[in-house]
Amino acid sequence: EIRLWNVNTGSCIKSLSIDGHKQEIFALAFNAHDKILASASIDKEIKLWDVDTGSCIKSINITRMITDLTKIRTLLNST
Repeated sequence: EIRLWNVNTGSCIKSLSIDGHKQEIFALAFNAHDKILASASIDKEIKLWDVDTGSCIKSINITRMITDLTKIRTLLNST
């Protein structure tokens, strides 16, 4: 489960758990406009989330885990 928090109030503003990952998430990155969040998991899948709706807009299967956030940000900026 991914939770988005309001840093000023400390309250959870959104939970992204529907169609979530099967294993632990090890990397998160926002796109340049903070509208899409990418999550990378040990399950060798990257999910792109619409921050406004909380829904998963795309799942990408990868052949190996991505440990470099630069690759995830490159993917985000192409969407």
